[in-house]
Amino acid sequence: MENIKISGNIRKVAPIYVGADYAPSIIASVGASDVNDSLSLEIEKAKKAEELGASIVTDHTLLDNIEYIQKKIAQEISIPFSAIPVYEAAVRARKNKGVIDSQEMIRIIEAQALRGVDILTLHATAFKDDRELLKETKRIIPCTSRGGTMMLEILAKSGEENPYWTYFDDVLNIAQKYNLTLSLGTCFRPASVYDCANNNELYFIEMQRMGELVRRADAKGVGVIIEGVGHAPLNCMESIVKNTKEICSNAPYRVLTVATDIALGYDHIASAISSASAVYYGADMITCVSRSEHIGLPSIADLEEAIIAAKIAAYVGYSSRTNDFERDKVMSMARNKLGCGGQIEAAIYPEGARQALRSRKYINGKKECSMCGDFCALDANERLIHN
Repeated sequence: MENIKISGNIRKVAPIYVGADYAPSIIASVGASDVNDSLSLEIEKAKKAEELGASIVTDHTLLDNIEYIQKKIAQEISIPFSAIPVYEAAVRARKNKGVIDSQEMIRIIEAQALRGVDILTLHATAFKDDRELLKETKRIIPCTSRGGTMMLEILAKSGEENPYWTYFDDVLNIAQKYNLTLSLGTCFRPASVYDCANNNELYFIEMQRMGELVRRADAKGVGVIIEGVGHAPLNCMESIVKNTKEICSNAPYRVLTVATDIALGYDHIASAISSASAVYYGADMITCVSRSEHIGLPSIADLEEAIIAAKIAAYVGYSSRTNDFERDKVMSMARNKLGCGGQIEAAIYPEGARQALRSRKYINGKKECSMCGDFCALDANERLIHN
């Protein structure tokens, strides 16, 4: 399952392709988690994400009116839309002392498909007995996945096994019916680079479970994405990506990652560093991380910054992996010939480059910027070569 096509049946969005043969996709997150959050703001974020070139928008809403919010967001975008069923299950369970019926959790999957969701992130590989693993682990933070902890708490209340695992054949039938893609959420991705480097056994226990689900989905013709990495130092990235891909039959690999834990307020930079490395070693999708990660919901400006950082990371990793530097060549030629102004359209985000240039003053209107003034190296090259 090296490559998959993402295209749901309800909204009939233009399909996208992800996997080893395609440039990495960018996933942007929206969604309200507090009653004071504005639906109009989250819709604006979703539309902005599409405008900036995100491949997929995923909803992280945690409010009682999640159904209404998802419908409204889905109506406003024309790119694939992703959601997380256990979030809705946890919201419903909260109204019933934490208890929710397994079959209701399966029904939520179909309900989200009918709202226009194309990709469902399923936390299918957290088991009821994993509470004991969390008690025994040497990790500083046993579990960082919000969906993972939601699922574990649901299982603790019900005493039953994970319904997404137990009834995975039913899930596959729904996926076939609505042409859904399944994204397998990693409950035990590491929450710190220290844990990743020293205590990452839980992650690979879960990957073995995911590998089984990938093979079952592949047999039914259902596309699957693997989510992984988490907080990871660069020296661990190659082994994580390559081992995960091998265990999971080379299914498309989606990363949500940062390279250090101490970039608080600047996690978009830590994520770009880590994501570029992950893509170089074979990751296929990047989940945008904003500077607001670990702090609060991102603003529109935060989201814009995160998407651009992710696009840069995707390009850096993929161009290095494929040895294709044609866009860099175009940029260098434009820079050499026309200086500041010529670079704009070759940039990964031309509008941002244009805005940055407006705040600067040309020295001679062609090449020289305020960095070098009369000592512009580009002009010096012309004198050295042509005079």
